[in-house]
Amino acid sequence: SASSDVVSMLIESGANVENVDVMGNDGFMLASAFGRPKNMQYWLEKVKDYDLEKRNTVLGATALILSTNMGANKLESVRVLCKRGACVEALTHAGFSVLMAACANEDSDPMVVKEILSRMDRSSVNYRMRSQSTKWKVLRGCAKLAVRCRLVKSVLAHRLAHGAGLTALHYAARRGDVEIVTLLLEAGADPYIENEMGLNSFDITKKYGPFPSVHRTLK
Repeated sequence: SASSDVVSMLIESGANVENVDVMGNDGFMLASAFGRPKNMQYWLEKVKDYDLEKRNTVLGATALILSTNMGANKLESVRVLCKRGACVEALTHAGFSVLMAACANEDSDPMVVKEILSRMDRSSVNYRMRSQSTKWKVLRGCAKLAVRCRLVKSVLAHRLAHGAGLTALHYAARRGDVEIVTLLLEAGADPYIENEMGLNSFDITKKYGPFPSVHRTLK
């Protein structure tokens, strides 16, 4: 996350590029998450055959998902990854997609969303989040049962339950982001798709808003 000069000195002095943090992120993943495109380019030049689809251990997130989901000013970093062939259809263990990550980001950049949309199969714009690992299937299943039976009031349990079946449009509507919602609708996003708790984008707008401008845009 420092300057490219510091990164180059460390690598040239023999720093172990295989080292990871407690989440399973290596240096390249962290450079992507913090938006350090020069560090990313240097890393790719020096670390031969680096796997851009490598996932961190806890979430199963790739560098591209980390880059799009965290912080502002990520367009250059995202372009570095995409030009090098990073998969825009990648999913985390929870089934969270690259497009969802870009739309869920509190500092979401319309240009990043456009970049992702321009490189993905448009039939995936309505992809509904599906757990990819047994652990996440069990977690979500238990959360949905507990919430439906009104056994818990935990915010985390509700987030897990309502996360099942979400689309990128749900995430943009949840934040009240009119510009991102408009981009997704123009790309073919369907506002009537429901998550597994029965909420469509209109319902999400009411639940987390209200956001009247988003509601009008959806209509």
